[in-house]
Amino acid sequence: MILFIRLIILFTAFIYFFFSCKTKEVQKVVEEIREEVEVPEEDIETNREKKIATIVSRLDSIHRELDWRKLKHNLYTNKNKEIGFQIPYATEVGVTVSYITHIAFEEKEISLHKIIDTVTFTHIGSTFYKDKNHIYHYYDMAYGGKFYIYNKADYSSFKVLGDNYAKDKNYIFGERAGILNHVDYKTFRTTKGSGPYAKDKNGYYFWDELIYTNKEIENVFGKKSISVKELSNLLRNNN
Repeated sequence: MILFIRLIILFTAFIYFFFSCKTKEVQKVVEEIREEVEVPEEDIETNREKKIATIVSRLDSIHRELDWRKLKHNLYTNKNKEIGFQIPYATEVGVTVSYITHIAFEEKEISLHKIIDTVTFTHIGSTFYKDKNHIYHYYDMAYGGKFYIYNKADYSSFKVLGDNYAKDKNYIFGERAGILNHVDYKTFRTTKGSGPYAKDKNGYYFWDELIYTNKEIENVFGKKSISVKELSNLLRNNN
């Protein structure tokens, strides 16, 4: 009975959102979907999947009504002249898309069209973007992700390294972990095509984890040193 009431509430919210066509309210619905999906309901798995499928279908209808059109990279605009950052939205019944239209700025939620300079906005690699004012980062998660200003990085010196890392004048960054304080800044290296593998004077990394010291590389692969690309290929082939 409680689940039925929750379903009615969600559907009522969707009807309201459909006619109001306000993307900020759509984001609230996305949060409700996430909460609904994460509730363990072992006894009613089939009904839950049907419910999620119905909600996702409604969400798609709202986005079609808003008539989202691509500007560049992952930026879109709708008939209300709002700006949205498109993200994949995966559920257990399929994949759709959603749009992030607001961003945290100076302890407030601000519309993207007030923050992003669409003329200079560009994808600089990995999950990082920039315009003439800010660096932005997209962090992917199940049932949606986060798009935010990457204030921890120095704007003028920031650049992407390889496929999944970045650096500025002070730090090495992982696209998942952020600042990597445990790596050696001066000797840290990665290359395009190596995925999340990297190396420094201490050894070899997968994402932010040290997986081989230099001595272990020699013991396992019979070489004192191998390139990051070679390690990546060896481990992928072994899997």
